Order: sequence, then structure tokens, then C-alpha cells
Amino acid sequence: MKTQDYIKEFATIFFIQRNIIVGVVLAAVLIGILVVLFAPRSYQAKGAVILKGSQLLQSQETLTDVRAEVGPISEADLFSDMEIIQSQDVVMGAIFRVQASGHLDVDVTDSEELNKLAVKIQKSLNTTLVPRSTIIRVALNWNSPEVATYLLSAIFEEYLQRRQSVFNPEEEVAFFETQLNAFHNTLDDLENEMVSISGGTNAQSLRNLIKRNIELLADLERDLTGLEADRIAKSHYVDYLEANLDKKGFNLFTSIDSLELGDFSKKVQDLLIAKEAKSRVYTDVNPEVIKDKKLLERLYTVYKEEVISHIDKERSELRGVEGQINMAKQQMMKVEEKNAELYQMVLAAERLDREHDVIEDSYKTFATRYREAKIRSETQSDRLFSVAILERAYASTQSIFPKASKVLPISLILGLLLGVTIGFLREFFDHRFKRPEDISNYIGLPYLFSVPEKNNH
Repeated sequence: MKTQDYIKEFATIFFIQRNIIVGVVLAAVLIGILVVLFAPRSYQAKGAVILKGSQLLQSQETLTDVRAEVGPISEADLFSDMEIIQSQDVVMGAIFRVQASGHLDVDVTDSEELNKLAVKIQKSLNTTLVPRSTIIRVALNWNSPEVATYLLSAIFEEYLQRRQSVFNPEEEVAFFETQLNAFHNTLDDLENEMVSISGGTNAQSLRNLIKRNIELLADLERDLTGLEADRIAKSHYVDYLEANLDKKGFNLFTSIDSLELGDFSKKVQDLLIAKEAKSRVYTDVNPEVIKDKKLLERLYTVYKEEVISHIDKERSELRGVEGQINMAKQQMMKVEEKNAELYQMVLAAERLDREHDVIEDSYKTFATRYREAKIRSETQSDRLFSVAILERAYASTQSIFPKASKVLPISLILGLLLGVTIGFLREFFDHRFKRPEDISNYIGLPYLFSVPEKNNH
């Protein structure tokens, strides 16, 4: 069985429909030439940015003093920055910048026109990620190379500012400043309260003062014990002397420790011995005995008065000791009352110290966060540490569209494909017998000969 020759079939169809195919190809090439000659020129401005480090976002609700470090850049970081570059806010800001510089003729008060222009720029803006790098290339197609350059430069500037406001918003600085002022005022109030309660002395100093007062109490206790012993001894001594003073007869008061009274006592004792000696020799009416007796009585009277004076002295000293005891007791009571007051002050001071330490730590942390936020809020800091413009916007004077070297070959290929497609479709839907073999293929009858179509012209 003879198979169908597809190459011959294709050549036959191409030959039959050659006029249609050639016409379509010529039309496509003509259209390409018209596009090259008369289509609006489009220019491209290019540039690139590089990300140096990702933003470390730390929780601002906590007061942990975390040291910020630049972390590795993830793919999500890169795509996020690409979205920021193409965002509506960045494009709008760029439009205002270029319009203000006089390089773009647009009515910024017309919101509809402004939005249309922004959408047009977004569609013409293209961002691509350089493989195995943190570089984002940006391209903008426009009908003017100068305007494209100005627009892309403005987009870069707006991107840097917008990125800064997204990752380091100005509200962060205001928030930390407000908190810092609040903690500062709280510290002032606590310090004033500490001064009013303890005169500005901290709890440890008050505890040291209580400790010294306790040591003073111990000394007073020892002194009081000694004074009590002296008081008891003197009281018994005075009672003993007074008891001996009331006794009848002659009492030598030998228990008195005094040189003067000792001399008196010795004289009285000598007179008593002499009187006793004479009494054994003479009678009581003897003038010598009477004389010694009178002398003894006068001397004893003087001696007794001296003893009374000595007792008064001892009694005065006893009162002095009792006064010292009362003073010591009063001093001890005052020290105990002072310690009780100091203990209350210690409790209040410890509470204030704890609050002061907590608030002071928070104040230091917020002061650090405030300074960091101030640094981060500067656009220059973001350019130094996080992102930078690797290639500034530039545009070539040669248009990227239309290019004859690209448009004409494409139009030729498209025309050829379209022409062949149309030719084959026409041949497919044309059911007339155009070749001798069609008789045998479709009817199944053999053919003897064929007569070519005669052209009358």
C-alpha cells in the first residue's frame, strides 16, 4: 500500500496558496517597516540598588536591652524591597519630585490624571533580582530618555525614604521620647519622695543607722546594769549607815572608807580605850573620868555629825545614780522609738529603692532605644548600613523600541507563520478536486488522464 508523501503534500499546498502566503508575508513586513518608521520611540532608564543587611525587628513592647545586629538577607527581604520600589506611594512621590523640578508636565491637582500617570509608570517599571546576589536591578521605559532618568532617580530617592519610614518610622522616635520623659518624671517624683521620707538616705544607710543604734542600746544596757548595781550597793550602804547611826552607844563606823572619818574613828577609839582604862582604876565621879567622858562625848558628837554628812553625801550620790539610771532609761526609750521610726523608714525606703531601680533600668533602656531610634530615623544611616544605590539611573539615547534589527525579522517570521497558516486553512476547507490523485483518494476510481486548465488570456 502506498503511503502519503507529506513533504510533497506540503509543497503542493504551499505552491497552490503561494499568492496568499506571499501577500501575508509582505503585509507583515510592511507593517514592521511602518512600525519602525512611525511608531513612538521608547527609551529605557536603568539603575540598581544593593541590600547590605536585613532589618532586625525587635519587640518594642518589652524592655529587654537587646544588642541589634545586622542579620543575613533573606529572599523575602529582597522581594519586599522590590514591592516597595513599585509601590503606589513611591511612584506618587517620584511624580511630585520630578514635577517640582520642572521636568514633568502634569497637573498634580488633578487626582484622576495623577493616578493614570502613576499606573502608567508602574506598568513601565520593571524590577529584577540578580541571581545569587542581593542586587535589585530596576528599569523604566518612557518616551523620553531625560524624563525616564529623572523619574527613575526620583523613584530611587522615594524608595529610600519610604523604606526608612516603613522599617524605622518617625513615630518610633516620638514613642520612645514620650516614654523617656514619663520615666524621667517618675524618677523625679520617686527621688523627691525619698528625700521627704528619709532625707535622701537610701535603705542601706538607714539599716546601718539602726545597727549603730542597736550597738548604742547594748552599751546603754551595760551602763544601766552597772548603775543599777551601784544604786543597790549605795542604797544598802546608806541604809546600813543610818541603821548604825540610830544605835545607842558609841559606834565607830569602821565600814566607812574615808581617811578623815578614819582619823575621827581612831581618836574616838583611843578615847574609849583611855576611858575604859581609867574606869577600871577610878570611879565614875572621878574628875579625870568625867573629863574624858565629856571629851569623848564632844568628839563623838562631831564624829557623828561627820558621819551624817557622809551619809548625806552618799545619799546625794545615790540620787545621782538614780538620775543617771532614769536618763539611761529615757535615752534607751528614745533610741528604741528612733529605731522603730527608722525601721518604718527602711521599709518605705526599700520600696522606693526597688521602684527606683526598676524605673532607672527602664529609663536607661528607653534612653538607649531612643538614641538608636534617632540614628535609625536618619535616611543617611539607612544608606550607610542597610541599603545603597549601586547604579544611579541612566538612559541611553538609543531607543529600545522600535528597533529594525528586531522588528523586521519578527514581522517576517510572524508573516510567514500567519501566511502558511491561512494557506493551509484555505486548502483544508476547499473540497474541490484540484489534483488527479484526489479522484482515487476520495472516490476510489482510477483515473486515465488529466486535462490542464486552459487560461483564456
